[in-house]
Amino acid sequence: MTIFKKQMQTPDKLMTLGMFCLAMGPLVHLFHPTTPFGENLLDGAWGMGIGMSIAFNLLAARMRGKMRRDGQPPACA
Repeated sequence: MTIFKKQMQTPDKLMTLGMFCLAMGPLVHLFHPTTPFGENLLDGAWGMGIGMSIAFNLLAARMRGKMRRDGQPPACA
């Protein structure tokens, strides 16, 4: 857990990760399931990708706002 915390100290990295999840989430629908279970599994994976995108982007916006209020310049990736 410490490794992940050290890597995600800048909002730019979180925003990049969020945009990656946003791009990869809908791509799971390119697979064509043959069973109802497979269809539900792909819908769950799509929802998880979109949910992670929202969470990462909101966290990045919150971090950026906190840095702006504290007077720190935003860190570049």
